Amino acid sequence: MKVYPAKTGGKNFYFTTRVMFLFCKCSGLFPVNGLLQKTSRSLGFSWFSINFILCAISIIAQYTLLIVFTHSCLNFDTISQYSTLALWIFVTLGPLLFFNFSRKFTKMIEDIETLEAALPKITNNVEIRRKINLIAVYIAVTVLVNIAIIVSYIIQDLLSTAVVCQYLYKGNDNGTCMDKDRVRRNACLYTHVPYSHALTFVIQLVRLQGAFLWNISSGMIIACCIYLENLFQNFNDVLIEKSLKMNGNRVNWNEMKAHYTNLSELVRKLDHYINPITFVTFFTNMTFICQLLFLVIGRSEFRNYRLFFSTGLTVIKIGLMLFTSAQLHTTSRKPLELLGSIPRAIYTYETQQFMEQVYHSKVAISGFELFYFTKETILTVCSVIVTYELMLFQM
Repeated sequence: MKVYPAKTGGKNFYFTTRVMFLFCKCSGLFPVNGLLQKTSRSLGFSWFSINFILCAISIIAQYTLLIVFTHSCLNFDTISQYSTLALWIFVTLGPLLFFNFSRKFTKMIEDIETLEAALPKITNNVEIRRKINLIAVYIAVTVLVNIAIIVSYIIQDLLSTAVVCQYLYKGNDNGTCMDKDRVRRNACLYTHVPYSHALTFVIQLVRLQGAFLWNISSGMIIACCIYLENLFQNFNDVLIEKSLKMNGNRVNWNEMKAHYTNLSELVRKLDHYINPITFVTFFTNMTFICQLLFLVIGRSEFRNYRLFFSTGLTVIKIGLMLFTSAQLHTTSRKPLELLGSIPRAIYTYETQQFMEQVYHSKVAISGFELFYFTKETILTVCSVIVTYELMLFQM
């Protein structure tokens, strides 16, 4: 791959956000080679690599379980079970989207580094990396907690549901309702095939892989938004500094317009590659939160402290994703405040053009370009969740 070194002393987008892409590779569903290198020179994708073969097997297993679970939904009789199906559909879309993203990853890095080559040197790169590393630590903790919770469910299944599964397979009605519900929720195959410890382990491992990628995708989006937001903050600092030092002299607005155009194009380019993942991640998190509210209000999971702990971490994670995405849009609009305060004596036609460019530019991360993450989006999401909760209280 041809590399275009940006004017950042080697500290470009790939170097800064690489830790999150390494996490994605650990899921086994992101078969990109060369991520262990600090530069993008060794990045690549191969259809005949071990990583691709393992990824293909995992995706086939994910969709096999989804088909079985969807078939079993014909016998569902509760909203909770259908909400679980909806959540599983969104989670299962993630591996396929990440596989498609891995094919385009090398081209994405090449396009980004081409645009970075036209940008000035970043002055706060150490701070950006520190923020992203902190997010990486939090995502790692979230993943480990979710893994521990799922493993505890695996142990429960292995210890307490073997006999119940045999009864379900033989068509009997013995066993507690809780055990049978757990069997149907975690392994729908047991109503069609005999129980097996190995099968239970494989099923839970596949689900664990999907949950792992679900958590990591949020961290990847947060890292990208932090990097882009700091680029715009760096631009705003340069704009303020030049405005304070002009002392009656006119700023080279054409140069500032070109800088802002490159930054906006960088956001659009990155959004073009990741907006499918952003869309699915957002709705997966929303489905999970709504499902939790339904379970809590219905008191069917009121004493499940593991679920509450996992959900608390998930709420914080989606809050970070929404906040960092919205902050990117807010920071990109800040030049309007400075441009609006420029004295009339030095206000030019180029200044007016730059103001119109900033005003009409839609600089934000999107979900399939159907919606953009802004402060208004956060307010809308919160209002929808509150409305949903109030409706559940009335039912």
